[in-house]
Amino acid sequence: MIDNFKTRLLEEQASLRNRGDKLAEFLTTPYFHNLSEEDQEDLDEQLKHMIKYLKVLNRRVSRL
Repeated sequence: MIDNFKTRLLEEQASLRNRGDKLAEFLTTPYFHNLSEEDQEDLDEQLKHMIKYLKVLNRRVSRL
């Protein structure tokens, strides 16, 4: 059961890191700059929350 928990936690960490990297890359593209200001702000905020969440997951993983 503990191994299953560790596996799920590591998978969640990797998935979030991957999605965050993709979003960060998207924020540098012309497609992002063609979005409404409101959508740009939401995506910026989403990335900030993803980074904070990843920091929490990193701390949890470091305690495994």
